[in-house]
Amino acid sequence: MYICNTYNFGDRHRFGITFELPQDPQLYHGTWLNGGACYWVFGHCIGEMQYSACLQDAMIVLEPIQKRASFQCEKAIFDAHAEQILQIMDTDLDHEADGIIEENCFGFVGTFDFWVNFRISLDIDIMDESPVFLFEHDGQARLIITKLNREKEILEFQSEHMLNAGEVQTVICEAFDWLQLRYQHELDNERSTTSIENRRDA
Repeated sequence: MYICNTYNFGDRHRFGITFELPQDPQLYHGTWLNGGACYWVFGHCIGEMQYSACLQDAMIVLEPIQKRASFQCEKAIFDAHAEQILQIMDTDLDHEADGIIEENCFGFVGTFDFWVNFRISLDIDIMDESPVFLFEHDGQARLIITKLNREKEILEFQSEHMLNAGEVQTVICEAFDWLQLRYQHELDNERSTTSIENRRDA
């Protein structure tokens, strides 16, 4: 059992992110930052807080998410039942894969590039089975939690929660900034160690 340091961002009882790293640097392997990670949505943990995540991968996944200008969607999408959104999303992606160009019931041709803009999951091993989607409209945010049914190859609705627009992205940006700084710190340490060893060998 490893003794870990815990780093929390946001509010676990609304939306939060937690990272863990072993106190012993040798155990998290420098810039790999091997540790734990999870999302918190209204007190529910999404992911597994165990020593199985590469936080360097988490940083790479979060970078494009935190750069998105917004997660705004049309009112029709925001007001639709979660199951309907997932069903239309699945149909759109099937149509795209089959080369079928057809408007969905929201009045547009849905594509992977469109729908992926609303996916905010920390898509590393620990969260591969629980995709999370964020839709915003008129100052409100709607988080939809799903579960991947591997047998049927579809996303199944689990729960949804209402927040303020921008609230989730603020937390994601804070977590990403911390990861970036921590990664740079470890990278600087590695370069310093390499430089010292090279001088010794010279």
